[in-house]
Amino acid sequence: MTSTETVIANRTQAAADRQPPAGLPPELLVHAQRSETLEFDLLDRTWDLLPGVWPPYISPETKGFTDWLPYPVGGSFLEVGSGC
Repeated sequence: MTSTETVIANRTQAAADRQPPAGLPPELLVHAQRSETLEFDLLDRTWDLLPGVWPPYISPETKGFTDWLPYPVGGSFLEVGSGC
């Protein structure tokens, strides 16, 4: 198993073991209980979404910040997120 596969396996198990907060809305509960890696498209790229990571396609902040904050054409942008 490669180190990347080990990280994914560990995250998957951690997500499966974790209990979501009480009262979480059903549309968010689906993501809190997810234990598989998903693939999604955002900003003309395809991304892997690991278990336990907030899906950025649910809220517009990532797209909004990349449109709002200046960075050079062809430059890069690291959106770390708060994990909340």
